Amino acid sequence: MLNEVTNIIKDLQSFWYNRNKKFKEWYEFLLMIDQLKARGMESYVSNEPATFYEMAHYLLTKGELSHSIPVASESAIDLETKARVHRGCQYMWQQIDRERRLGGWQPFVDDIGFFILILGWYSSVFLFDKDTGTMKTQVWNPYDTYPEYANGRMTKCL
Repeated sequence: MLNEVTNIIKDLQSFWYNRNKKFKEWYEFLLMIDQLKARGMESYVSNEPATFYEMAHYLLTKGELSHSIPVASESAIDLETKARVHRGCQYMWQQIDRERRLGGWQPFVDDIGFFILILGWYSSVFLFDKDTGTMKTQVWNPYDTYPEYANGRMTKCL
């Protein structure tokens, strides 16, 4: 059993090797690592990628999340239901961010925004607790996440 799991992990890591290699390359752009430096030669590293990232991250993460909630008609009952769902969503996001801050993490949108802007990928897990009516969430680094797909669906994720 252990050998089987180890083989699955190695296979998925091997499959996603090129993706992870590009992740490192893209992250080095943000860190402004000089790839062309050579002894006795002059090279130039631009801060444009880092500046673009900072502005894009600000634009993506500041403000409140908006939720698109379709309604069948513009009746007062439907609009009140839409407003209630919207308030519930806002409350849920506030609770998620509160728990993340208490755990020493950044707000959810900040973490997701970072991975989307730097890697173009994100990986998150949600758990709805039926007893408390709250949602728990974790943001995983896509570099360490190895999904496997079959028939248009995710079948494994390590």
